[in-house]
Amino acid sequence: MLKMTWFLRGAHANEWTGEDFDEAVRAFRLDATATVNNLGMDTERNAVFFEQFIDPIGVRLVEEGRAEVTAGNDWSTAIGPIMVSVTTAA
Repeated sequence: MLKMTWFLRGAHANEWTGEDFDEAVRAFRLDATATVNNLGMDTERNAVFFEQFIDPIGVRLVEEGRAEVTAGNDWSTAIGPIMVSVTTAA
């Protein structure tokens, strides 16, 4: 079982619990995208924010996060104003 928490500095925090890293990435991307869309940025800025922050964290989550948690370690990363952390949940 996985527990993921993520923070968008000054705007939002959330957590997710589940068993699959692909689900974790989907949950993160959906929630982060919805949060960014609600910040009132124009379409171009939303796209840039996704490309520079949300998408790279999703990639790291699948690649680095999966490897670390599978090895029994906690994992976290931050890019710009977003931080994500994954641990095994009891």
